[in-house]
Amino acid sequence: MTVRSDTAGEDGENDGAAALDAALVVVERWLAAVLDDPASDDAAAHAAELRDVGRRAGAGEDDRFENLATLVAEVGANLAATQRKAVRTGFDLHDGAIQHVLVTGLELQSLRRDLEELPEPQRQKPLERLSIVLARLLALENDLRDLAHSLETPALAEVPLAERALAEIAAFEQETAIETEVHVSGDFGRTTRSQRIAIVRVLQGALANVRRHSGARRVRVDLAGNDEGISLAVEDDGKGFDAAFALADSARRGRLGLVSMSERVRLLGGEFALDSRPGGPTRVAISLYAPPATPD
Repeated sequence: MTVRSDTAGEDGENDGAAALDAALVVVERWLAAVLDDPASDDAAAHAAELRDVGRRAGAGEDDRFENLATLVAEVGANLAATQRKAVRTGFDLHDGAIQHVLVTGLELQSLRRDLEELPEPQRQKPLERLSIVLARLLALENDLRDLAHSLETPALAEVPLAERALAEIAAFEQETAIETEVHVSGDFGRTTRSQRIAIVRVLQGALANVRRHSGARRVRVDLAGNDEGISLAVEDDGKGFDAAFALADSARRGRLGLVSMSERVRLLGGEFALDSRPGGPTRVAISLYAPPATPD
């Protein structure tokens, strides 16, 4: 009787599966780093890990893992270069185009004051046309600001969260002259980079909505952190709106400000709440949970 054993083949398959699983873990960590910061220079380190996995896998596997490592390194380098270029573009927008738009707006406001001194029959039509131009200029400024914000590097997460939030609020108050009450409390040390970015983006979006749409006179911002997580709430005393209709209408029209805020929070496993009604107030609130503590 002849007995054949396939143990060696099975062992080889198991080793190959284990190597593939190890490689996928490395790729997953690399993708998480890229999502946190596209300008991250960690790709080379992850590529080295993949090559090491290939060497441990043995004969016949080196080339496959080498190709994957090369791809990760190249994609990482391209992403980092693209992000750096985007950051420079964002700075150029803020220091160039946006400033020119603001100066143009001031000049047009001066022209409006001159027109208002003309007799009624002569000023009506020019003033109407000027109002349309000013409205379009304001829309352009808002679009440019949104674009500049979207091009900011996620390295903004390296700035202490409370410091960054206070800077955003101070800029908002200076631009709008809307009275802003701020409460910051607790410890933000356990927040992840992705959570810090999300908090800043939601704060920027909520304040932008107040500036553009609310007609508010006062805003309150609450930012709190503890061992369980972090919460942010932005409430204004403006004219308000139908919250459910606004979310549905924003998604339908492709105006994704509120929708993207909600989706960003959901992807991080957090909670998003929008409370508003015609006549106000309006409140945007999010909660993000602290990651599990790492055992010693």
